[in-house]
Amino acid sequence: MLKIISKISIIVTCYISFSCISQSDERIINDKGNYSITKLANWDYEIKNRSTMITQIREFDSLKVPGTIIIAPGNSDVSFDDTFAAIKNDLPKSLKDCHMINEGYTEINGHPTRWLKLSYTLYDYKYISLRYYMELAKGTPVMIDCSSINGTFGDFEEDFNKMVFSFRIEH
Repeated sequence: MLKIISKISIIVTCYISFSCISQSDERIINDKGNYSITKLANWDYEIKNRSTMITQIREFDSLKVPGTIIIAPGNSDVSFDDTFAAIKNDLPKSLKDCHMINEGYTEINGHPTRWLKLSYTLYDYKYISLRYYMELAKGTPVMIDCSSINGTFGDFEEDFNKMVFSFRIEH
């Protein structure tokens, strides 16, 4: 009898765990952009044409701070490496007080990805931004930008990583 109760308890616990997981995350598909990403339950999202924005507002010392992921596909007739070099060159010119913090390579679901971490000023606030760049298809680069006000980026970083590394190209 005790073994049966234990097995039932384990099955119920597993069922509850899995049903919580499936209710907590949501795969967002952007049909026009040909990609999808998993949004965490406590985040909001909006799709506009080929772009997607995922946001969450948190309170830090009575200041409401947004954490934001923006997915923005582009168009380019030049190579991915040339596009990335141009972006890297143009960022300091287009963002106020822009400073490169770091850069590197990674993979997101098997796709080679370049990234930049930078800081800049917007509306008198210093922001930290981690930007990922990859190709959706030949000649179609995509940027995934994760950003928040300096000093709060670390509080959003785990959620950013969970969502960004769930990104998939849809065909």
